[in-house]
Amino acid sequence: MDDKPKRPRLLVSAFDLERQLRRLSQSTLGADRGRWPYQGLTCAFPILDEKLDGLHNSIYVLGSAARMGKTTFALQLAFDILVKNPEAHVLFISLDQPARDLNIRLVAMAGECHTEYVQYPDPKKADRYDDKRQRGLARLVKLKNRLTIVDESLGSLRFIDLVSFIRQIKGRKTHPLVVFIDPYYKIRIEGGTQDMRTLSERLMSEFKTLATSQEIGLVVTTKLARGAGLTRPSLEDLEDQPGVLYDSHVLALLYCDFFLHGNTPFLEWEWGTDDLMVPVFELDVVKNKMGSSPGRLYYRFYTTYSKFKECSALEMDNYSKMLQNLQEHDKQDPAVPEEAMSRVETIDDRSL
Repeated sequence: MDDKPKRPRLLVSAFDLERQLRRLSQSTLGADRGRWPYQGLTCAFPILDEKLDGLHNSIYVLGSAARMGKTTFALQLAFDILVKNPEAHVLFISLDQPARDLNIRLVAMAGECHTEYVQYPDPKKADRYDDKRQRGLARLVKLKNRLTIVDESLGSLRFIDLVSFIRQIKGRKTHPLVVFIDPYYKIRIEGGTQDMRTLSERLMSEFKTLATSQEIGLVVTTKLARGAGLTRPSLEDLEDQPGVLYDSHVLALLYCDFFLHGNTPFLEWEWGTDDLMVPVFELDVVKNKMGSSPGRLYYRFYTTYSKFKECSALEMDNYSKMLQNLQEHDKQDPAVPEEAMSRVETIDDRSL
């Protein structure tokens, strides 16, 4: 047996201070200033862009209760990044839904076409929807070389498989790559079955190293504690996932009041459209190391074509004041009635 000491994996010279300062100077003042990862990627949500200073090679976590729309929000963010950034690539790993369902949703949001028509084209509705369907398909085809969707059709996904996918897509190129994992805790990691707390710590630590070493953006989704969907979520709903709390750079919680309260003021009416009732979703950025202070943002959700649209700054201000007034004046029993519980359990989540 060879008892010789192993060679250090990294050399101290790689972390020479002069080299680090030279790279900093080049990235802030020189040719790298406008390049990835020093320049963040933009999406179709300008207020979110401003709050996060774009998307960088960091870890972004989107959490919500079950059926609250996190998959759709993440999928739209992936699509928008590709549209807004011609050099960007996206790897979308779905461990909850098959790739076919995601593609249907992508075509619907890209063409703003009814998801049901995308899935089951009806000749009787062709005059109304077929142009939109074709437009959505055409937009997706243009992204075929920059978008990779992976599901569990080949079996469960291990962390080493994830690393392999990333290296295959990146190759020797320097283009921006953003990896979406929905949800992150279904990635298998060596060491056997782990409880949620341990799994969270191990995976998020690995993700943090991966984002830095490979210079990729990581957007992952996660569930909240059982019962979180009955009220507006908070950091307490992630106490069983310490890795998410401590290792994420940005942490946002998605919520829709309409799912619990049919008479909520967070609902708009659009007469003469497929979406007569348009629920308003809340994205509470509870942790933000990348830009401005945390805060709550608001988005309309169009169910028929599975698409979020960001409210204007004035509308967001009005909704925030409305929420503040509701919280100040709500002196009723905080317990959620049984009909609300039933509503959460039976809601149709095909568009979410």
